[in-house]
Amino acid sequence: METGTRQTIPGGSRFADSFVLIIATRGVSETVIDARNRLREYTSAKKHQLKLAMGLGILLDAGEYLSVLCTNYDTSPLKDDPALDAKIKMAGLKPAESVATMARILATEETGTHEQLNWCRSMTRI
Repeated sequence: METGTRQTIPGGSRFADSFVLIIATRGVSETVIDARNRLREYTSAKKHQLKLAMGLGILLDAGEYLSVLCTNYDTSPLKDDPALDAKIKMAGLKPAESVATMARILATEETGTHEQLNWCRSMTRI
């Protein structure tokens, strides 16, 4: 099955406004349901992996009009999830540290320090 492509864009200046925006296209032979499920799983996995507050996924039909097929918005609280960590590792998702232009948000209530999250564009396949 041919799957679509995706653009992963994290942003924000502190944890409270941190996000990852995923813009994905549906593959030619991929059903909308399969593409939607893949987008939902990827958005949640990337949000968890990068330890961000919000994840927004937008699925586009890459046809003539580039119409929006569905969206996924994840604001679930961050928590330790060894099963999801293992799934992320198995899927081979690039960690934040491997992308030179991206710094993770380090926000702690104890110190009140923040590290700016730079924009990152990482083309990968869905």
